[in-house]
Amino acid sequence: KQEKFIRHSLAKNIKTIFFNKKDSPTINKKRYLDEVNRNKVLGIYSINDSDLTTNDENKFLKKLKSVIKNYDLVILTDYGHGIITPKIANFVCKNSKYLSINSQINASNMGYQTLNKYKDFNFLILNEGELRHDARDRLTPSEELGKSLIKKLKSKKAIITSGKDGAVMIYNKNKDSIKCPGFADKIVDKIGAGDAMLSLASICDYIKMDDYSTLLISSLAAAQAVETVGNKEFVSELRLKKAFYYILK
Repeated sequence: KQEKFIRHSLAKNIKTIFFNKKDSPTINKKRYLDEVNRNKVLGIYSINDSDLTTNDENKFLKKLKSVIKNYDLVILTDYGHGIITPKIANFVCKNSKYLSINSQINASNMGYQTLNKYKDFNFLILNEGELRHDARDRLTPSEELGKSLIKKLKSKKAIITSGKDGAVMIYNKNKDSIKCPGFADKIVDKIGAGDAMLSLASICDYIKMDDYSTLLISSLAAAQAVETVGNKEFVSELRLKKAFYYILK
């Protein structure tokens, strides 16, 4: 029902391919915020998060098989709503030239979402809460948990974000981690920050930009994303350049 709104909201240079999932509404997440601090008080979701039917899964796989080799970089965001089945995850991992992944934990998939269906890919981006949920561990340092995770998943590297405490890039190989502080001065809404970081970090890493610059640029993008409600605005290239120049200056 919301396809018209979705198409209207996307930038003109975005090419879309839509699939209809059986017995599913357009996912609609309504959030009630307190007026003073803009914190979420209540969330109401309209969603069918069951896995794809065999027929829908085969349609999705058929399309993926016809296009995936045409792309140098594949960015996969798994929100745990039943679209990325183990079979699809396995296919994407095996057939992507370069694959970057974010698997999100949210209120509707808590306790069910797992990274274990992914193996042997290039880049993983997740926040510390998602990392600890996956490990079922509250106390072990996040870098230690992250290194164990990417070794298990055979991911070459990962960025772990920790909100206002910034982000750290870790490696599968015996290499020192690098850290970046958080840059957000005005936090309005954290939604979209991880997606902004995922997009910019994936592109920078794919073109073999040095890791310090990759972490810095993607952190600046995330900081920009938290300054607006939801995904109301795209990350601005001009604002990103200004922030980067200001730091270098």
